[in-house]
Amino acid sequence: MPHVPLDDWLERLGSAAPTPGGGAAAALAAATGAALIEMVVNLTIGKSAYAEHESHVQPIGAQARALRQRALELIDADAAAFDTVMAAYGLPRDSDAEKAARTAAIQVATADAARPPASPLKPARESSSGRGFPSPPVAASRAFTGSMSFAT
Repeated sequence: MPHVPLDDWLERLGSAAPTPGGGAAAALAAATGAALIEMVVNLTIGKSAYAEHESHVQPIGAQARALRQRALELIDADAAAFDTVMAAYGLPRDSDAEKAARTAAIQVATADAARPPASPLKPARESSSGRGFPSPPVAASRAFTGSMSFAT
């Protein structure tokens, strides 16, 4: 995703293609929310009116930047995990042994596929705990909701 134009990526998301999917979209929302937090930090740092908050705000910007980068990595990780699920469904199932192996592979792949989309949640919770600002997914949701109100 990081080197694909956004409109192309969204076109593929809206298509019948198996990837990108919901996990990748959630990771993109987390990356967007983190970028919005970075924007607020960058608009705050260096301003005399906010000088007393600069030491508190700078680490927030670093955390948001790290979360944004991690979320972008998770976009590809989600697609790879789903590809593994699809490969497991494609395993042979002619014999009882093959059926058992296929079932086990599907279960493992499905459990593994849930990890990438959930990964942004932990750092997002940690970055916002006790600091009085929303986690990146919440910020992204608010930004999206706000942008939609202008579109109507």
